[in-house]
Amino acid sequence: MLMCNAPKKVSKSIRLTEDLYKYIDNYRGEGFNEKFENVILDARDSEQKRRIRLGVLQKDYDGLYAKYVTLQQSFAKLNSIHRNAVNVHRMLYELSGECKEFLHPAESD
Repeated sequence: MLMCNAPKKVSKSIRLTEDLYKYIDNYRGEGFNEKFENVILDARDSEQKRRIRLGVLQKDYDGLYAKYVTLQQSFAKLNSIHRNAVNVHRMLYELSGECKEFLHPAESD
């Protein structure tokens, strides 16, 4: 992007952190004002592309989150089924012992 060549009638003083100053100072351009303007112009020029990308990412996230919720629900249901199966297994084991005692009382002594 090229720096805007329009007359510059606005003069402002800004305060920056050292980190932000270094970022701007390392940007392309001659002098701090041009570098600062290039940062802003590049951000402005790429804003629409970033908004579109953010929309795509949000849509992807929403789809993944919906899948996550579905998987969480499935996991909860499977966990309940597993818990019930363990209980049934325990009850069948106990019933098996009781049946064995009933059918073969002498063997259990």
